[in-house]
Amino acid sequence: MSLNLFIGMFLQLVAVALVLLKTRSRWLSHAGALLVLVAFLYYGACEVIQIIFPGRNFYRTLVAQEDVDIWMIIVGIGMFLFAGVYCLSLRRINKPMYDPEGLAQLAKNHLPDWRLVLSLAVPGFWINISGQDFGYWVNNLSAYMTGFALITASIALILQKGPRSVLPVLLVQSLCFALVGARSEVVLNALILLSILVRFGIPIRWRHMLVLGVVCLFLMLLISAARAVGGRLTDREESAAAGTRVQWLINGLQGLNDPAILKDAVADDFIYRFDGNAFNGMVYRKLAEGCPPAGFQSFWNNFALMVPSFINPQKLDSSVSDLFEEDYTVAHYGLPERIDYIAGTPGILYSYYGAWGLWGIMTIIGWLYAKIDGWLARSRSTWAFCMGMGFIYTSIILESAVLGYFATFRSLIVFWFFIQTIVLIQRLFRGGRLSWRAGERARA
Repeated sequence: MSLNLFIGMFLQLVAVALVLLKTRSRWLSHAGALLVLVAFLYYGACEVIQIIFPGRNFYRTLVAQEDVDIWMIIVGIGMFLFAGVYCLSLRRINKPMYDPEGLAQLAKNHLPDWRLVLSLAVPGFWINISGQDFGYWVNNLSAYMTGFALITASIALILQKGPRSVLPVLLVQSLCFALVGARSEVVLNALILLSILVRFGIPIRWRHMLVLGVVCLFLMLLISAARAVGGRLTDREESAAAGTRVQWLINGLQGLNDPAILKDAVADDFIYRFDGNAFNGMVYRKLAEGCPPAGFQSFWNNFALMVPSFINPQKLDSSVSDLFEEDYTVAHYGLPERIDYIAGTPGILYSYYGAWGLWGIMTIIGWLYAKIDGWLARSRSTWAFCMGMGFIYTSIILESAVLGYFATFRSLIVFWFFIQTIVLIQRLFRGGRLSWRAGERARA
């Protein structure tokens, strides 16, 4: 390990320590803390993996280790600035007391009935895994809304039924998302659900966390083994069918019984899966050679990308480098194309204006995240619930970078209109029913 790599790793560890000391046992409910922890996974822990398993990561054939080491210092300073400003700006948030009656009332007044949301989410989930084309609107709404609907139904159910329902709901949800065939979906949605529950004061028992962790680990290994045996689901058109997905997972059980298959599948997947340093090391080299920074053009392109194609049909004719920030960055810096890079949010910010640009933006974002986490801890509105899901989601899926914020919050704004309409209808119905019953009692 070089000195630069050690310094970068040390700065990242200090950032992690700062947010954990500030948030203590409630770190899971803070989007800012989760962002720092996930960033360390992509930029810090991944380097440890490269040292343990050298020569198995294709990305590292494209970049010199010396460039990666310099990038580690740059991103380490950025994470330290984020964590420092975040901790200084975050107000003290008292741990909420568990109030079953208050939480049940919260679900009643600010969330739609879980049975109604679930009745809409299940067909949407089936559409997603069926592989059938039901038209532009149906397929797109199902793709963007179903995950949030399942989480909302789960939250509303747990708030009404209490802590005993946490583990069963999480297990069922994890099994459902395993059918998607993506390990990240299993872990991501479980973390979002747990984060919101901790924010509301629902007690999470460690034995439940242990059971959930074992199940999630098993499902992740199962998906890795299934990919090794039958390939990725997206590699074949027929793989999208629901029946094929179940059989795909069953075939994965065979891979779990073969230590050689399992070892190669897990190693090949995880060694490169969290490598956020290779791409940014390449960008550093280009900047060091005199290439001008990319500027904010890819950021502004995100606004054009978010306009639905039925409003702007010409968007489909645009070059991918004019729409997607990663493709724009690759083209601008002359990097090898048609490679599934992992840049992450700090990496894309770095591509705008280099190290000083990254440090300045990370400082501002640290302050914003502190204000957002403080607001989310105090507010119990439907809007805060949806925005909380969004910031937790985007903090965890760091690899989706800045574009992930645009896509996530575009979907959540539509989703908020949807569930807010249901909540208002529920209130009107309950008010009308109560008024009718009051009138009956008065006449009696």
